[in-house]
Amino acid sequence: PLAARIVGVLGSMFDPERIIVCGSIAEGIEPVLQAARAALPPRLHLPAPQLQRSRLGGDVVVRGAVARALELAREVAVPRLAEERLRAG
Repeated sequence: PLAARIVGVLGSMFDPERIIVCGSIAEGIEPVLQAARAALPPRLHLPAPQLQRSRLGGDVVVRGAVARALELAREVAVPRLAEERLRAG
């Protein structure tokens, strides 16, 4: 299966212990992961990484983006704006 090839390439390049599929695709990916798990061992010269689906839900990517935007606003934008206002004031 294509998923086994992709994991095989990633496993050969980076040697990860675990590959986690996340986002909206994770909801129905288990049958694909099972097929990839079965096909992986003969394809790899390294120990096969664990294949799992994320349990964080389909909107995990959006949540991560929003969390990062809030973090940057607190760390960069707010201090910069406060500094500009103090200089102008």
